[in-house]
Amino acid sequence: MALDKDEKVSLITEYQVHTSDTGSPEVQSQLLLNESISLLITSSFTFTIIIRVAACSSSLAGGDVC
Repeated sequence: MALDKDEKVSLITEYQVHTSDTGSPEVQSQLLLNESISLLITSSFTFTIIIRVAACSSSLAGGDVC
């Protein structure tokens, strides 16, 4: 999930080197870090759901109630 405009503006404002800075290494690394964290959280959540569905399917195939 991508950062929305307000989140990006907040990060740029917090980490900018000077008032018109939008592309310094400090700003870019923070934007990348936040995008990576967001992706990791989304991937982790999706993986958890897949594992639960697979476990439930295995239980149902064996006659157990999920």
